[in-house]
Amino acid sequence: MAVNAGPEGSFSLGLGMIDAAFSGRVRVSDATGFKSELVANGQGGDVGRHIYAAAGGQITGAPMYALGNINDGSQYMISGFSRKQSLAEIAGNNAGAKVGNVMKGASMSGCKGKAAEVKTTTLINQILCNG
Repeated sequence: MAVNAGPEGSFSLGLGMIDAAFSGRVRVSDATGFKSELVANGQGGDVGRHIYAAAGGQITGAPMYALGNINDGSQYMISGFSRKQSLAEIAGNNAGAKVGNVMKGASMSGCKGKAAEVKTTTLINQILCNG
């Protein structure tokens, strides 16, 4: 992912992320190190799809995280509040929206180079990772 895609490249980056999430091309093979609320209750590596879709939505201006939360919350309610994986899915959607905001901010600021990459990576790690 290009941190400094610029305004013209951001939209296509976001669309690509949404497409990758919904086409099943995104799967985290090892969820070790992710915050527990993102991978709990069997969510595991599927967290990647939620993060990619929500982040891509934020970059394009489409509130994918909100749509995901409606869907995942509905699954939770329909299950009689027994489908606990939905809680991790919602946490992943919300984290993905935050990641998308960081990425969009970095892209739109015009800040380029190593400093932008380090700052963006640090912020994303704070959102997604333990420690």
